[in-house]
Amino acid sequence: MPIFECARSNADLGEQAARHFLEAPDPVTAILAMSDRLALGVLAAARELRVDVPQQLSVVGFDDIAAAAHSRPSL
Repeated sequence: MPIFECARSNADLGEQAARHFLEAPDPVTAILAMSDRLALGVLAAARELRVDVPQQLSVVGFDDIAAAAHSRPSL
């Protein structure tokens, strides 16, 4: 199971981690982020890379921040 360690919980690092996994030769189909802020970054990277969430990629975040409910798709 691949792991990407982030020093802080912010969307920029979530986006960086997602790019690492989604641009790999064998891209992942699910990302479990340890915070919603990281997961929001994952969603941003998926949009930019034209990876459909949830058809091609499942994304899960933790801590249920308000922004998670307003993201598209919502977390």
